[in-house]
Amino acid sequence: MSSNVSEEVVQRGKLLVHIAENGHSFELDFHGHTLVEEVQRFIESVSGIHFNDQLLLCLDMKLESERPLSAYKLPSDDREVFLFNKARMRSNSIPPAPEQVEILEIADPPSPSSSHNPHPLDDASDPALKALPSYERQFRYHYQCGHTIYSRTRVKFETCERFLREQKVQERALEIAQGNLDHFYKMILHNYMDFMKRYSQQHRSHSNLLVNFGRDIEKLRSCKLLPALQAANRRCLLDFVKEENLRKLVEDCSISHRQFDASFLMGDLEHTIKEHQRYISEQKIIMQALSKDVNTVKKLVDDCLTSQLTSSLRPHDAVSALGPMYDGHDKNYLPKMQSCERAISNLFDFCKDKKNEMIIFVHDYMQKIAYIQYTIKDVRFKFSVFTEAMKRQNDQFEYLKVVRGIGPAYRACLAEVVRRKASMKLYMGMAGQLAERLATKREAEVRLREEFLKIHRSYIPGDILASMGLFDTPNQCDVNISPFDTNLLDIDISDLERYAPENLVGLPSKSEKHGTLKSSFSMSNDSSHSAEVEENVVDSIAKI
Repeated sequence: MSSNVSEEVVQRGKLLVHIAENGHSFELDFHGHTLVEEVQRFIESVSGIHFNDQLLLCLDMKLESERPLSAYKLPSDDREVFLFNKARMRSNSIPPAPEQVEILEIADPPSPSSSHNPHPLDDASDPALKALPSYERQFRYHYQCGHTIYSRTRVKFETCERFLREQKVQERALEIAQGNLDHFYKMILHNYMDFMKRYSQQHRSHSNLLVNFGRDIEKLRSCKLLPALQAANRRCLLDFVKEENLRKLVEDCSISHRQFDASFLMGDLEHTIKEHQRYISEQKIIMQALSKDVNTVKKLVDDCLTSQLTSSLRPHDAVSALGPMYDGHDKNYLPKMQSCERAISNLFDFCKDKKNEMIIFVHDYMQKIAYIQYTIKDVRFKFSVFTEAMKRQNDQFEYLKVVRGIGPAYRACLAEVVRRKASMKLYMGMAGQLAERLATKREAEVRLREEFLKIHRSYIPGDILASMGLFDTPNQCDVNISPFDTNLLDIDISDLERYAPENLVGLPSKSEKHGTLKSSFSMSNDSSHSAEVEENVVDSIAKI
């Protein structure tokens, strides 16, 4: 005896949850056995969105609180969960607060001073040597200024990139919401198409009845009944119904008939941020140049302290070389750094405005989606009401259809009389033919028996033959049919156009035609079946 034991694979990993209204994201550490409710409780604690207001969607699936994450194949690296705040989707809700960004302002470094940062060469008698530590302090100051500007710029640029990521999250959230809406729309569209198909058919039928009511009434009035069917209050087909009641019904049906007839794209912003990346790169290059110049002046100062200057490079030459470098810092590098910072600051303000616009856009868009979903649900509810109304209206028009059906029904009744008379004649004729054929068969049988007795009675005593029952003869066959259809009108096929002309009474509907053909086919089958039975009986007699 063997048994296979399979262990359930528990999914573990990071659960990525995005908040639709602001694009913020959380990376949560849960496993597949964790209930969605536990995730919602944690989200409530970190986002402030109430448990009952949370709507979690993953792809086209809604996460139910009582089910585990594994039911939705979560957590998974290729699946993300979007959180929608149902409270924000109500029509009277206020939009989320604008994006609040706190960027720590990095102060500029203090101006260099020999009193705060003394150097041994500050007291040198040679003015050139005395200028070297001053240049070193100034170069370090330039580098520190550049680093401060670069740090402020970098923080703002990274915030712009975060804004872009969050807006992309919001864009995907809108796609998820749109997909969920499309799912509901396809369902309601299918129901709508079926409903409109039935409604269009019924509408055309009822319109035809109302438009041609007067013509149908006059046709019934013009078609006189057979003299044998006429009475004091019944002269024409219109007398089968009460005209006053019909006209009142037409008015009611007409009233009933009239009553019932009734991406947000991130491409530009992303391109702008990529274009501003060059300002960061330019600042990096300037910072490298400033750092190199600081190292250069530091080496010169250190060489002077250790008296390692060569004969070809005297202090005056070093100071002369540092002058243009200083001017480059003061008039080129630092202004460029500040210009880059201003460009990134403008980008930061632009991205912040776009992020706030996106927050308002998502808020308005989700409210519209919620309204459309409410409308779709309302339409689904109304479909049942409309369907019931269509049924009641159709029942109301059933009485009106009597006017259209009287003429064809009258003609069909006369045709049925003619058909039955023809069928009776055929039936009687077949009975007579059967009697004649049976009589012929009986005579042949009698002759065979007489010849048999004539041959064998000289050998076998008569009493023995009688005991064997060989003196019996077949009885006469009487085919009698009890009279039927004696009350049929005395009319034939030529009387149809005389008493029920087609131009007045019209033709039967497709369903009536189908029924008549089916009846005729059934009668034909019965007749052929009777003939087959008759032939089989006669053939069996002949073979004996």
